[in-house]
Amino acid sequence: MKSARIAFIVSECLVATLCYCTVTACGNEKPPSKGGEAQAIHSNDLLYDVCFTGPDRGWVVGSGGCILRTADGGQTWIRTAVEGLPALYSVDFVSDRRGWVSGSDGTVLRTEDAGATWTFCGRPTSKHLFATDFVNSSTGWVVGHDGVIYETRDGGGTWKDHSLRSERDRSLPEEVILNDIAFLHPDRGLIVGEYGTILLTRDAGRSWKRIRSPNGTSLFGCTWTSGNGAIAVGIDGQILRSTDGGVTWKAMKSPTTNTLFSVSLPWIVGNRGTILHTDDGGESWRRREDRPVNFALVSGVSRSWVVGSQGTVKHLD
Repeated sequence: MKSARIAFIVSECLVATLCYCTVTACGNEKPPSKGGEAQAIHSNDLLYDVCFTGPDRGWVVGSGGCILRTADGGQTWIRTAVEGLPALYSVDFVSDRRGWVSGSDGTVLRTEDAGATWTFCGRPTSKHLFATDFVNSSTGWVVGHDGVIYETRDGGGTWKDHSLRSERDRSLPEEVILNDIAFLHPDRGLIVGEYGTILLTRDAGRSWKRIRSPNGTSLFGCTWTSGNGAIAVGIDGQILRSTDGGVTWKAMKSPTTNTLFSVSLPWIVGNRGTILHTDDGGESWRRREDRPVNFALVSGVSRSWVVGSQGTVKHLD
């Protein structure tokens, strides 16, 4: 069983495929223009996450073990072949060369050459892993299905279990799905998930405190903002905001009722091609409607690059 977020994305893409199809030649990635129409770089791939470390270098992961990389700001993309990979849901880099991906069945891989080659890390669990966040070249976290939370301090070689079940948190169902994790700095981090789950650490992950959510509905993405602020997004267009380091949260006015999957200032992205933008650091949001977006959905965002259904990638300007 996959996460509610991943299942939702897959179901929406199947519906969208009945409505239209983007066709490109497999293996010949087309460069998505910066701004303008989204373009397909692999028509059969559902892309889940994107990470750029600067204007030039970026990586994308998705269904079927898809790993794509660019070193020229998205003008060309190279697909890295790794035999036997399942779906990959998350990618995170701490430099232009060192990064990690995670996905189905507890899969975690590491690269030290900008994604040209990948090595399997120690597998922390057999559960699906939906988010990865490394705070430096050695310390990182993965979260996912059945409330799993794992920490590594050696770059993914070994893992320590901080999962909800192991911590015996009786305030949450054991099978709760954790969808995203984000650290402001090595000591302070957030996790969001099903049932309005918000977990906060202020001691480098030694303990995680459950934070009260304003409405209790599922959350899919989170990020930190300036001044110890934070944003979380989820079902039915909900946008939650904290201004005190994640301790308390308030529901914001949202310009959409579409489910939102990912947030990276100044953007929020979600179902049905939803793209939201803020001009004031997250205090207010408006729907991006100045150009058509041919995504069935948008599932990831990083440095104004977004990815989603039917192998599409777009740069927002």
